[in-house]
Amino acid sequence: MQENFKKIALFSSFPPAAMKKVNEIFKEKKYSSGTVIFTENSKGDYIYVIIFGLVKIFRSSATASADKTLAILKNGEFFGEMALFDTAGRSASAKAITDIDVIACKRNDFLNLLSDYPQTSLVIISLLTARLREANKQISSLTFQNSLGRLAIILCDLAEKHGVEKDKGVLIDIELTHQDLSEMAGTAREVITKIISTFKKSKCIEFYKKRILITDIEKIKGWIY
Repeated sequence: MQENFKKIALFSSFPPAAMKKVNEIFKEKKYSSGTVIFTENSKGDYIYVIIFGLVKIFRSSATASADKTLAILKNGEFFGEMALFDTAGRSASAKAITDIDVIACKRNDFLNLLSDYPQTSLVIISLLTARLREANKQISSLTFQNSLGRLAIILCDLAEKHGVEKDKGVLIDIELTHQDLSEMAGTAREVITKIISTFKKSKCIEFYKKRILITDIEKIKGWIY
C-alpha cells in the first residue's frame, strides 16, 4: 500500500525524505461499513487518509434528533485534520459508509513531519483553503437557495466528485437514500422525496441499481438561482 502514498494529494508534493517519514508514521487501519470513526466533540489525536471506501462527515443537532452531512469523502481524501491545529474537541463526526481502509497518523508525529519539512505545509494550506471554499459554498446554498435549489447543487457536486459517465448521462456512483440526501440538503426527508419526484417527472434523473443517474444535468442546474 505504501507505494501508492505518493498518488495521494496530501503527499503529492512531499520530497522523498518526507515520504520516507510518511511511510513510518502513518499506519493502516480498517473499519467496517457503519462504524463511527470518531464523534463530534471527542478528543482529536489523529489525521486520517482514505485509501479505499467512502466516509461521511456530519454534525448532529443539539438534541441529536437530526444530522447534517457536511461531506462524503472518497479514496485519496483526508479527514480529522483540524486535530492538527488545535486541541479542542472534534468539530464533526466521521462514519464509514462502506468498508474502508485508511492510513492514520498521530497529531504530534504529523506536526513533527511539518516541522522537519516546512515546505510540506504549503500543501496543507492549499488543501485546507479548498475545504474552506467548499464550506463557504454550503453556507451560501443554505442561505440563498430553497430546498429544490439546494438539492440541485448537491446532485451537481456529487456528479462532479463521484460521477461515472454512462450512455444516458452521469451516474452518481454511491447508494443514496432520501434520508441521506435530506441530511446533505438540511431539509426534511419528505421534502426531498417530493423534489426527487419533480426531477424524475422532468426527465432529468433516473434510478439505476439504487444509484441516481443524471440524464440532463443542464435541467438540474436550471433550478439553481
